[in-house]
Amino acid sequence: MNGLLTRPEHEWREIVASTPISLISAGTQNAFGTGAGIPTVNAALYCILKRKMRPLDVVTAVSAANPEVVHYSYCGLGWGVAGDIAAESERYRWMGTLRYAFLKVKRTVVLPKKHSGRVRYVLTEPQPPLLRYDDYPDAGALDQFEVEEGTVYDMDRFSQQRKSWGGIAGSISSPASRKRYPDFLWKEDCSNYVVVGVVNITPDGAYSHPSDGNLDLILTRKGSLMATAKLFGLYVMGKELQSELISYLKIKAVEIEPDQPDDCMNIDGEVLEGGPWRMEVVPSLFKVLSEK
Repeated sequence: MNGLLTRPEHEWREIVASTPISLISAGTQNAFGTGAGIPTVNAALYCILKRKMRPLDVVTAVSAANPEVVHYSYCGLGWGVAGDIAAESERYRWMGTLRYAFLKVKRTVVLPKKHSGRVRYVLTEPQPPLLRYDDYPDAGALDQFEVEEGTVYDMDRFSQQRKSWGGIAGSISSPASRKRYPDFLWKEDCSNYVVVGVVNITPDGAYSHPSDGNLDLILTRKGSLMATAKLFGLYVMGKELQSELISYLKIKAVEIEPDQPDDCMNIDGEVLEGGPWRMEVVPSLFKVLSEK
C-alpha cells in the first residue's frame, strides 16, 4: 500500500478502483483478517472464488518528526499502553500471542508508564449510533452490484472509459490538514491516559466498521483506585463505556500530542516514533475481498 500510493496520482487512482486486495490470514493475531471479514484461509478463498468484496477505509498518519512521509493503516493506531506493547513486543516474540497479554499487564498494572498529553479531534456530525460489527447493515458496500456485474474484474478491454477512485487526495497526502478542517471544528481533551486508540476495524474497537467512513476514537483515562476498580468490573461485564474514564467517539481526523518526548505510536503492530501525530480516515480507498 505504501508503494502503490507513491505512484503518480492518476495511476494509483485507477489501480485502487480496479484492483481488489485480499489476505490469507497467517499472522500472530490476524487482526486485519478478522476485522475485514476474512479471518480464516477458507473464508479468504471463498471470497476470492465468489468475488465477494466491499470498500475498505484506510487511516493515513504523519509524525511531526518526519511530516513528509505518510504512513497507511488498515487496523488503526494506539498511543499509551498500545505504543508500549509495540515497542517491546519483539523482545518477547518467543512467547507467541501470550506476549500481548503479558505486556498489557506489565504496562498497565506492574510497571505503568506516564502518558499525558492532548488529543484534538474532529467529530462526525451527527454522531452515528454505536452498532456492533455484526449488527451493521451492509454499510458502505453501495457498489457491490457493480462489482459483481464485472466493473472491476471483467471491464471491456476495448472500452475507453477507465475506472478511477473519486475521493479527495488531500486526505492521503496531508492527513488532518487545517486547510480542510478549520480550527472551529476541532475539540480537545487533555488528561493522563492509559491508552488512546484510533481504530478502523473490529475487534480493536467494539463498534468500529471497515467501511463506515469513520475512525473510532477510544480515550481511556487514568483515575482513582476506586474508579479504576469500577472500570475493571464494567469491562468484565462488557459495559466499560458506562465508566466516566472512557470516551468512545466517531471522528474524521485526530491529532495526538504527548508530553513525553520518547512516547511512540502503535500503527498496525509497528512502531511510529516522533510525535505529535496527525491521522485521518480515507473512506472507501480500497476494495477488499470480504464476506461482509
